[in-house]
Parts: sequence; structure tokens; C-alpha cells
Amino acid sequence: MKTELTDSADRTLITDMDFKKTSVKIGYGILIIIMILLACMVLYPIVWLTLGSFKSLKELYTFPPTFIPKEWKWGNYANAWTSFKFALYIKNTLVILMGNLLFSIIPAALSGYALAKLNPRGKKIIFYLILASVMIPGQVYMIPLYLNLKDLPIFHLNLFDSYWGLWLPHIGNAFYVYLFYSFFLSVPTELLEAARIDGAKEVGIFVKVVVPICKPVFVVTAIFTVTSTWNEFFWPMLLLTDMNKFPIMTAIYAMLRISNASGGANEYNSMFAGLVIGLLPALALFAIFQKQIMRGYTMSGIKG
Repeated sequence: MKTELTDSADRTLITDMDFKKTSVKIGYGILIIIMILLACMVLYPIVWLTLGSFKSLKELYTFPPTFIPKEWKWGNYANAWTSFKFALYIKNTLVILMGNLLFSIIPAALSGYALAKLNPRGKKIIFYLILASVMIPGQVYMIPLYLNLKDLPIFHLNLFDSYWGLWLPHIGNAFYVYLFYSFFLSVPTELLEAARIDGAKEVGIFVKVVVPICKPVFVVTAIFTVTSTWNEFFWPMLLLTDMNKFPIMTAIYAMLRISNASGGANEYNSMFAGLVIGLLPALALFAIFQKQIMRGYTMSGIKG
């Protein structure tokens, strides 16, 4: 056991021999300080939001602002839960999430498998087009996508104010296709050939052989989809007009906007509490599946 630990320690980026150098110690210390500062910059808004959710409305408007609440108002969370109809909006978010999982993972998995193992004609061209689409900023095709959802080509359907307008754009997610493609390359071709000799069809091979082997990539893409859907704001706000269909993040903003328009009191403390409630599932998901999420970023860098 001692030998294994020693070997593992020797395989780090900076060895014990390097740490004996003063310049390495200084550089390492500076790097740690920079990482701590960056972590504080990322966490500060979340901490400030959480502490603000426990403040009274008067204290929240106090200048100079206080960091730690003088009096902890736990009732802000009960007020946020009842006034923001969280049960309804969480249900809407889950409905949108189920559709996004279905329309993003299944087509991407089938496309990645076809490119990696079935070798279709024009494979390289298709693969390069997928990579090129990953490099295109989302803002570029925002207006064309909006017009297509307003008048769906061929079918001439208006997908506004329906969840279909949120689900369909997830079909053929280029990043997911590349992720599945990179992972499926590691599946032994001999295993697939053995299944074909036994008389298995391609669909059966994919479902019974490939999917069980490649569970990690399915888990990773599912986690990415859940986190992005839970925090999605722009497209629901743009496409949906019925507030009873809003997901949780869009609903919180919409209620604040209605309060501003009607001249009502802006209870930012309750809104902060609502935002904290909305963030908790995503944070909990990351805390539980952080290894799989990090593995997903690692897999996205694999070269095919």
C-alpha cells in the first residue's frame, strides 16, 4: 500500500523534487492564491444572494449595505414559496426537462453511434460540419431559429406558447453528438461484429450491447441537460406568453416585472429567497454528480 501511494504521488504534475526549488514554491503559492481569489469571485454573488434572502426589506435597502443579516427572517422562504407558486413552476420545469432529455440524448446518441461505428458515406464531411456548428455562437442563429419556430417549415405550425418550441431546438445538439461519437470510438468493434454474427440487428446491438457499456456518457449528457434546462431563461421568456407554463427561473423574473409595472412593492428579499430555492436543485445535482460532470468535460476533449 505504501508503494502504491508513493507511486501515485510521483505521478503528479509537480514532484517532491521540484518542490525543493524556491522558484517552484513561490510559483505554486501564487497559483494557489489566484485560485482562491477566483473561487471567491465566483462564490460571492451566491453567498450575497443567500444572505440577502434572510434580511428584512428595510435592511436590504440599507446603505451602506450589511453583509451578515442583523435579524434572520426565515419567513421570507415561506412567503416566496406561497407567492411564487413554486409547486406549479417546478412541475412545468420538470415537463420541459423530460422533453429536453428525450429530444437531445436519443438523436445525439444514435448520430454519434452511426458516425463512430457504421461508417456512413460522407462521414468526414458530416463530422466536420458538426464540429463547425459547435464553433458557431448561439447568437448567430437566434433570429433564424425564432422565425422557424414562429412558422415551422413544411408544416407551417406556430410553436409559440407551447413546449414544442423549447423541445425541438434540442434535437441534434452538436456538442452531444461529438461527445457520444468520441465515447463510442472506445467500444471494441470486435464486440459488435460478434453480436452481428449471432444474428443481432443494429438496433438490438445499440440497445443491448452499446448502451450498457456506455452508461457514463449517457449520465453525463443527462446531467448537462438537467442543469441547462433548470437554469434556462431566455427562450421560455421569448416563446411563452402564458405564465402558467413558465419554468421556475422565468416565472420569478416575470413576477418581479409585473410588480414593477403595477407599482407594487419590490420584495427583493422574498425574490432572493425564491432564487435560492430555484438554485438549490442545480447545486445539489452538481454536488452529487460532480465527478460525472468533470468526466464529461474530459470526454469532450477526446479526439476522434
